[in-house]
Amino acid sequence: MTSFHAFESPESTTYPVTPLACTSITQEGDTLRIAFAGDLDADTADRFVHAVTQAMDAMPLPRLQIDLAGIDFISAAGLRALLTCHRRAAGQQRLLTIRDPQPAVRHVLRVAEIPCPSEDEPQAAQDSGYHRRG
Repeated sequence: MTSFHAFESPESTTYPVTPLACTSITQEGDTLRIAFAGDLDADTADRFVHAVTQAMDAMPLPRLQIDLAGIDFISAAGLRALLTCHRRAAGQQRLLTIRDPQPAVRHVLRVAEIPCPSEDEPQAAQDSGYHRRG
């Protein structure tokens, strides 16, 4: 007879961990664009903030664009990391915008009331900046 501990199933399911990677840092006019891939969660949030902060320090441009096209998952810790980056950018008089989130990430951002470009109006949403309502 096989016994199991509480909350264990006989067929344990593990989910792949997708590490976070900064895939590019580019300058487009007066905009610093930073692209990421992977999961933005409790395990990767500090690395995300560190990468954004280092790029901001190295390239002091007035606009900061975070490209989330490669981010497949974002948790509450990931949202906090975005807010931390926003506060740092605002403290340096920079405009932070979010670019190209995947549909699942876009949904989480909308629920958290964090503006991001819509698919039909990307430039208007980008120009609005990153801010919390309320």
